[in-house]
Amino acid sequence: MRIAHPIGRIWPLILLLLAACQTVPPAPAGGFTEAQKQALRANGFEETDRGWEFGMADRLLFATDQSRIVPDQAARIARIAQALRAVGIARLRVEGHTDSTGRRIYNDALSLRRAKAVGESLVRGGMPQDGIAIEGLGQDHPVESNDTVAGRAENRRVVIVVPTP
Repeated sequence: MRIAHPIGRIWPLILLLLAACQTVPPAPAGGFTEAQKQALRANGFEETDRGWEFGMADRLLFATDQSRIVPDQAARIARIAQALRAVGIARLRVEGHTDSTGRRIYNDALSLRRAKAVGESLVRGGMPQDGIAIEGLGQDHPVESNDTVAGRAENRRVVIVVPTP
């Protein structure tokens, strides 16, 4: 009869604990690591004076008077959260916007609901809830003219911003 050595039974646990101790290196002073920048670019973010913004071409747009995220967008947002977490990014801001139709007080609340919907998808994708700042900015920051149907559609959006550390 062979007796197993006690270390043989705990070896898998030791390996698991060692793997769990690995961390992503911190960002260099005043910015992101090259791996973080690559992950941001690969997921549609562009560097701006506010940090890294989910690119204009990739904006999360909403139908008139809607704050519901369609399944394709929810899956994409979850993939973004996973990619950012994989490189140690755990803080971001979600800004909701509306067009200028309707009353200002209603638009402020709608923009907040849009931002919260995106924030919830980010949490489902693995982003820590306490690392997400949610803002409803209403109709005050249009990117296109609200005088046209196309312009109003572009203004019904949510922007994800990863501030520079």
